[in-house]
Amino acid sequence: MVQNHFTARIGLAQNFSAQFHKDILKEINNKLSAVLPAAVNSIKRNLGEMVRARIMASPEYAAIVGGRLRGELGLPDGLARISAIIEKWAESISVRYLRGAHGSLGLIDIGILQSDWEDVLAMGEAVLTYTSRKGSKSLEWLRWLLKEGRAVIVSSYEFVPKTKGSRTGLGIMIKRGGGWKVPAQYMGTEGDNFATRALANIVSDIDIIVRRELTRVL
Repeated sequence: MVQNHFTARIGLAQNFSAQFHKDILKEINNKLSAVLPAAVNSIKRNLGEMVRARIMASPEYAAIVGGRLRGELGLPDGLARISAIIEKWAESISVRYLRGAHGSLGLIDIGILQSDWEDVLAMGEAVLTYTSRKGSKSLEWLRWLLKEGRAVIVSSYEFVPKTKGSRTGLGIMIKRGGGWKVPAQYMGTEGDNFATRALANIVSDIDIIVRRELTRVL
């Protein structure tokens, strides 16, 4: 019996490994692009709820809604105003999936607060305009809390608790030396104010939310 032996050699293209890696990344990115929009929406919704809860748990919120700070700022409708501001922050949260390129699986970009605060400072709720016997005045209460620190806001006046003649029923400004400032425990600057303090150490919470939502869709 004559046996014929054939030898076959199978070789991989020189760039097979690089091409294989590229193709795998492409398939993964296609999968991510298909499912992540739903995760992005859920992440944004959950982050909004977290922002609302954290700021509403702050001492400034409590003081504006039902404490002496509402009187010092001159806000008869403190709850409605601060609620609108918080809602603006929650709704303005940005969550974007950026598709990967050059060997990357992409990333999720999250933005929560506008660093110059001009988005909320431009809202009608950020300024209280009223008319007294001395004419029309505007109280930029939110700017005072977010940016003015311990600067004198009302020269030669101080706040005195008093119900009679008060818009808020909590107190009035009387002419007295020194001048009124935001109370020290509530003062804020552009980089350190009641919003940034309420959202301090938020990264770990964001990580939990993102991981949970990605696990759900993948």
